[in-house]
Amino acid sequence: MRHNDLPEVGKGRTVESSTLTLKVKRTISRYQMLSPGQRVLVSVSGGPDSMALLLFLRELDPEYHLDLEVFHLDHMMRGEESREDARFVKEFCQELGYRCHLESFDVPDYVESRSLSPQEAAREVRNRLLDDCVDRIGASRIAVGHTADDQVETFLMRLMQGAGLSGLSGIPPVSGKIIRPLIEVWRKEIEGYCRLQGVEPRMDSSNLKPVYLRNRIRLELLPLLERVMGLGVKEVLLREVKTLREDNRFMEDMAEKTAGGILKTEEGRVLVDRSLLQGLPRAIQNRVIALAWENLNPLAKPLGYRHLEDIIEKVFGGVSGARIDLPGGVVVRREYDRVVIAPGEGEEVLGEEVELDIPGEVNLPWARVKVEAREVKSTDIYLSSDPWVEYVDLPPEEKRLILRPVSPGDRFWPLGVGGSKKIKDFFIDNKVPREERTRAVVVTSRGEIVWLVGYRLDERFRLKEGAEREICLTAQRMSDSLDGGDEGGA
Repeated sequence: MRHNDLPEVGKGRTVESSTLTLKVKRTISRYQMLSPGQRVLVSVSGGPDSMALLLFLRELDPEYHLDLEVFHLDHMMRGEESREDARFVKEFCQELGYRCHLESFDVPDYVESRSLSPQEAAREVRNRLLDDCVDRIGASRIAVGHTADDQVETFLMRLMQGAGLSGLSGIPPVSGKIIRPLIEVWRKEIEGYCRLQGVEPRMDSSNLKPVYLRNRIRLELLPLLERVMGLGVKEVLLREVKTLREDNRFMEDMAEKTAGGILKTEEGRVLVDRSLLQGLPRAIQNRVIALAWENLNPLAKPLGYRHLEDIIEKVFGGVSGARIDLPGGVVVRREYDRVVIAPGEGEEVLGEEVELDIPGEVNLPWARVKVEAREVKSTDIYLSSDPWVEYVDLPPEEKRLILRPVSPGDRFWPLGVGGSKKIKDFFIDNKVPREERTRAVVVTSRGEIVWLVGYRLDERFRLKEGAEREICLTAQRMSDSLDGGDEGGA
């Protein structure tokens, strides 16, 4: 909601606060962050940055007529202190007349279950809940309180972690729905603004402990650099970030234009054309892989330099079957001329045996196919190169067939090969991708493989002169044949 009556909080106006507001307005205009009448969800922790952000946006109301709502997350990491933060934010919003969406989430438990750092876990949870809240209230922007100090700290942190150009370009002023109006304002300016507004923000005690890398940079490294290099060192670093961001934007534009012909997203995974990617400069290769990761995990932390190097060298440069594991249970593996990036869970499909009456049909959801068997006359048989249609010779007493997944050690007599062969070797010889192997179906008669569905008929069951009984076996992809309908049995 928008509240028109100004309460006592936030009424303090001086030349200094007006100048600061103009500075923020220039940032908003430069990066086209806001349009009049937008509903904006403001992420407020209760600290100086987010409190100042809310008051800044309030000052814009006469010009932009923004519909502001507030989001606060209790990470449940600091006990009573974090609960008090939530109460503080709620009361402040009530005083200003803004609707406040309070959420709580057991981040410490999430850290253990996902093997993440507290910062990574908090970021994932916060981003997900913010997205949910934005969708629920129909907001078009999420405003967060990152400052110029955060920008410099992020640059130094990523520099020491070995980030490339993308990482060193810092925090973007705008990313999707997220806007950062304070990204060019220094923390000391914000703290002064809060004092002038008569607001005493909450202080997160964990920010004072040099146990995290960002805190050590803020509390130890930056003060040392200022003593050695002078007080203007942060301004120099901030200009460097802006320069790198422009260079990175150019490279990302090139990568996005290139990625369209290289990446393909389907069924919760990303497929990368290996041969096309290998012909590109290394800088573009890294960015295309980063885009593939982002497509699969839009809320996850960007891949670091080491992961990108491993993917390019060990998977793209490795043999078919080469693979590495990424954070969050994601697997990257090479499958002949392509590379698949997909969740590692559920790689092995555990299908069950199903009976197929003759005549009859059956749906196999785990394989995403429908298989049909019907008797035909010799006059109805026609030659076809369609791998999903086969004609077989079965004894008259055969009333039903068994359909099942491929089992380890399965052998059959592939038509045209002239001998027995393991199905595993057949797949390798024919460069069948791993995830397709896990969904492969065999049709069996009395324990013998009749048809490796969609791939090859067994020589022993092909139609010959004087066939006792002619059966047509057909298969269709369920996405094509069922159109999302019932995936039950026959």
